[in-house]
Amino acid sequence: MRLVAVGALLLFATGAGAETSLALRSVLGLLALLALAFLAAHPAVQRAEELLGISQVVAAGLPFFVLGAIAHLPSVGLLTDEVLLELGPLLDIGLGWVGVLAGLQLDLRAIARWSPLTRQLSSVVTFVPFVVVGLAMGALLHVAEIPATDHRLVRDAVAFGAVGCLAAPTAAALLSASGLGADAVQVVRNVARLDDLLGVAVLAILSAFFRPTASVGWSLPPIGWLFVTLGMGLGLGLITYVALRAARSDSEGIAVLLGSVALSAGAASVFSVSPIVTCFVVGFVLANLPLPREAETRAALTRLERPVYLLFLFVAGSLWRFDLWLGWVMLPAFVVARLLARLAAVRFARWRGLLSHLPGEERPVSRALVSAPIGALSIAIVVNVQTLYPGRAVPLMVTAVVGGSLFSEALVHLLFRVFATDARPRGST
Repeated sequence: MRLVAVGALLLFATGAGAETSLALRSVLGLLALLALAFLAAHPAVQRAEELLGISQVVAAGLPFFVLGAIAHLPSVGLLTDEVLLELGPLLDIGLGWVGVLAGLQLDLRAIARWSPLTRQLSSVVTFVPFVVVGLAMGALLHVAEIPATDHRLVRDAVAFGAVGCLAAPTAAALLSASGLGADAVQVVRNVARLDDLLGVAVLAILSAFFRPTASVGWSLPPIGWLFVTLGMGLGLGLITYVALRAARSDSEGIAVLLGSVALSAGAASVFSVSPIVTCFVVGFVLANLPLPREAETRAALTRLERPVYLLFLFVAGSLWRFDLWLGWVMLPAFVVARLLARLAAVRFARWRGLLSHLPGEERPVSRALVSAPIGALSIAIVVNVQTLYPGRAVPLMVTAVVGGSLFSEALVHLLFRVFATDARPRGST
């Protein structure tokens, strides 16, 4: 019976009209993609990534991103503009999922336990790259693309700065594997958490002060849109919290989380604000209120993270304009500006003694902070900016950020292999 069904589908695909055949091929292609996403989320694949020491952005995420770009080619015709319009909610849910996961990492109780030196170090390593990358890429955009009188120059430069200041936790994981103390590893992780906060805050300000042309017809001042974004996230976060407390099993809790992310991301899309910001606030609310079965809730989020994120990358890849040569020119400029900015920030921090509470471990921690790669939130933010502000300049960011994520991921592994002996505590073998 299965062979008969498959044969009937193939005959229908070849004998039906062009539109029907395209629809069928799209459905079958997306079903195959869904199967690949869950296969990439298999524990065996995750164990292989941990063994190799690479993140999901490189191991599984990049192939899905490239597949999305290929599927959008006219010669392939799987993700046409009409199909992408129908898959818009999937992209919003993926953006929202990245946002809620980032918000769950921001526990105010944990931040209150940070030492003053860690807070100052986080501020320096976050703020300096934001300013330097924003100014450098803004200048390049002005020379190549946007006149100085155009408000898009400020918007795109600020967006580049927000993406450039973010970092993935890969460096912290490598430090932990090298045998360094828990305090040193925690410092690198804390800096990454503050990076996420600044990136999301900048995205919230951009969507409020630079309203998309296809925005909802409300007439509100920019500060009003900012309150709408944050208030919507706060309200939906409280609703999610109450629903999670009423859930009687793990399966109900998972359903509540999925529904909450879908509702929050959809509401943000309706009002033309950022799904990342709205869902980040939802995650922040959940992180700072006493959740029932908190361990089970976080475990459920972890299980669902990879397939949702990979599907998001597939749809996001279809928006990638890899044929724009200027994006490939901006890629090395973005990588160099980000690397030099982090190097300057860390040197300033060491000069000010902000790493003095880590005696004997300043060098490996400094190396980790400088070479920390670009993470999933960076890619999500730049894709969100492209969905809010479609145009020629914004797709250039996608090429620069995705290429930069690959380069920075390779760099951090190279540095930690070359200087592996420096990253180990003295006296270790």
